[in-house]
Amino acid sequence: MNVGSLVQGQTQTSGDADSKGAVTLNASGNVLNQSTTSSKLGVLFGVNGDVVVSAGGNITNEDARILSNGNVTLTAVGDVDNIIDHSSGVNGGNAVGYSNKSWRLIFVQHHENGFTVDYGALADPDKLSYITADSGNVTINARNVNNVGGSILSDNGSISIAAAQNLLTQGVFTGQASYHQSCFIFCRASASSTVQAFGGVIEAGKDTTLKAGTQITNTGGTVVAIGNLKLDAPKTLAQGVPGYTVINRRNDLKAWFGNTWAAIYAADTGGMFTGETGQVELTGEADIDGGSNRSTSSSAGILNLLCVHGCRAKRQRATFLRTFAGCI
Repeated sequence: MNVGSLVQGQTQTSGDADSKGAVTLNASGNVLNQSTTSSKLGVLFGVNGDVVVSAGGNITNEDARILSNGNVTLTAVGDVDNIIDHSSGVNGGNAVGYSNKSWRLIFVQHHENGFTVDYGALADPDKLSYITADSGNVTINARNVNNVGGSILSDNGSISIAAAQNLLTQGVFTGQASYHQSCFIFCRASASSTVQAFGGVIEAGKDTTLKAGTQITNTGGTVVAIGNLKLDAPKTLAQGVPGYTVINRRNDLKAWFGNTWAAIYAADTGGMFTGETGQVELTGEADIDGGSNRSTSSSAGILNLLCVHGCRAKRQRATFLRTFAGCI
């Protein structure tokens, strides 16, 4: 267990069979690398060599870093979790709408309507979880792999992740969005959004290979290979999460008469599988629920995509959009 400390190794110990890299951790149970809101950053760092972690149980990197200037290899009989602490928002991040009517004058009715959505907040935005190999490869083998709010990066190498059961990469969304409209004689509307996404990133400077025995799920995250991207699972799900963009207009002609105008748009964010210069190759069935896959290869790339349960492309929609030409 490492909580809020730096565990650093320079190079692999020559002649020591148990030394697999600059940092070698071999546990019969669980391995925890963690930072808390009150601690310093927890870091495992291989300066001039690999970081190799093996566990008979789970490997958890929570609000912490596993970094190497060479390769990173994580092997667990249990799960590998690269996660960040996040407090859930109101209603689980689902929008809450409201609408009220009342009479202010005999013939004039007062209307109020709108919605709010709260995605919650991070425990510490300065302590995000990273598993990063600078010049080498990232290799992960486990029962389940959960990259929730974290990033798995290989700047100049490849990434290979194999999960016996499920592989999940998921962006964590924070912030709030709201729309409010009030009409009495004149109409006034306002919209705001501070929603942003953290993590859920798997990105390699060369190739990326993801394999799962049951399912690969990308919810609001981004999976990018500068080279080829291979997805091998009975089912792959690319799922977008609503992000929000607002427009407020308070300076046009209607504003002279007391009206203000606003709009808020919900657009699917994340759920992307991308092969930048290579191809995206998928084995098994795929569901696209607001996510996407993209290959920019001009050669004869392979993209075997089967939407057994239907594909829903990314969409943008006006969640609340109101314009008024006169008095209500």
